[in-house]
Amino acid sequence: MASQSSLLATDTRLRSGTRADRKAREVARIDDEVFHLQHKVHTLLTQAADLNFERNALVSAVDLPFEVLASIFEFACWPDVDRRFMTSIDNSFWRPLSERSRSRIPGGIRVGPLYISRVCLAWRKVALKSPKLWNSIELAVDWSRRGAQRQADLLDYWLSKSSPLPISVRLTEDWEFYEKDHDIEMPTKVIDVLQKYARRLHIAELLIPERWRHALAYIGNHATSLTSLALLFAFRCDSLEYINCFSDALPLLRNVALSRNNLMSVPLPANQIKSLHLEKVYNPLHAFHLYPNLEHCFIDAEFSGIQSDGEPVEGPILRHSLTSLSLHLNNESELAEILNILVLPNLSSFTVSLISGASPLLTMVDFFIQSSCALKKLHLHCRTISEDDLVACLQALPTLRELTLYCEEIPRAVFELMNPRRPTESDHEMSVHWRNNIPCLVPNLEVFSCSGPVSFDSGVVIEFLEERWQIGLQSAHLSWTGSMLDAQEKEILDRLSREGAGAYALKCDYDK
Repeated sequence: MASQSSLLATDTRLRSGTRADRKAREVARIDDEVFHLQHKVHTLLTQAADLNFERNALVSAVDLPFEVLASIFEFACWPDVDRRFMTSIDNSFWRPLSERSRSRIPGGIRVGPLYISRVCLAWRKVALKSPKLWNSIELAVDWSRRGAQRQADLLDYWLSKSSPLPISVRLTEDWEFYEKDHDIEMPTKVIDVLQKYARRLHIAELLIPERWRHALAYIGNHATSLTSLALLFAFRCDSLEYINCFSDALPLLRNVALSRNNLMSVPLPANQIKSLHLEKVYNPLHAFHLYPNLEHCFIDAEFSGIQSDGEPVEGPILRHSLTSLSLHLNNESELAEILNILVLPNLSSFTVSLISGASPLLTMVDFFIQSSCALKKLHLHCRTISEDDLVACLQALPTLRELTLYCEEIPRAVFELMNPRRPTESDHEMSVHWRNNIPCLVPNLEVFSCSGPVSFDSGVVIEFLEERWQIGLQSAHLSWTGSMLDAQEKEILDRLSREGAGAYALKCDYDK
């Protein structure tokens, strides 16, 4: 009996082993077929890629001359550096620190020509031999020793490709590096590389750490082609308190921007400066005394205030050359402190932005009357404005062509008074201004904008736009938090847009 059981067990094991062997052989066969199929697929894909390459080489759209391809790259990959540095709402050459480029690779360098050079061999040749792709660079400086060496090598390589063109360099701080909580060593490797190219510097935005003093002095003595200069406070290291690196030997320098410096501690060739941008700078009022030939001036003192540690500035200061003035302040008293000392007979563009305080319009009216200027552009950003003050202000500006209002509410009567069509007896109740026979305000208006959390009577506004379009209004931008336009108002706005008025509206629901 035991013998039979043993034989049965042995037979079962043999059959089981035979099935396992068959499965193993079958799996091996299938794996082998899969491998061969994958090899065939890879071969076919390679052949298809080769054929596509041959086909694409025959397409006229990619078979472009070197010069044409280079021009396309220059247009599509890079914004014009002069436009990027020179264009802003205040006509200043320098944009605030918050407006930084998002196009970066690790280390902060803009990436256009590097990406192009990796597409194909033909594009690589064009990219490496097109100096205009390499004559502008923005670098967020890494203060660690290893990171600075890598950036210095890349900066040297980049600028070497730009010869012989003028170069534009922007050095900012790498805030991502600070978040890693590394020790700050403040190496000079990056600024040392820039010294090699000082004579070709056209536009420069530079940090001013104490350890860079000698390199900055060298650049200041040799950057004979420099036209625009911005000096930025270095937050994470000791910055220079007195900056005398750029006071001489800069015959072409016209545009200057300072951030968190003391204006009195940055001597510059004052008589040749045309554009000045001051962001949270000590003694900003002295700019009107120090720079007699200014044409554009931007002062940002929001939250910091008009800080002064020197002698008070006395007026009146007459400046015939100043045509554009932009003031970003805390309140009306700071605005009055500036405007009360100025007489600007040729002012054509004026921007005022106040965080809080009373309406600044009466102060502005006195300034306009004192200056007797033919203002063409007015950008007003404040919380509240009174109806009477705004009417008085616009009455003082008959030459105005562009008007931007950024406030919580714009009085209905203002739109009525800017509307050339006089209301009939069947219209809504006339305001006191109509009874006083006030002529149409800003008769030469071409561009009108209401931006921000504004509210107004949409019907009155649409009627104002429709009437103005017939006598010269070219574009209008509206944004508000109130109710949407009704169907008829939307139809009118769409029609104006189709006719080329450039009119459009945006509803902003800030509470959602």
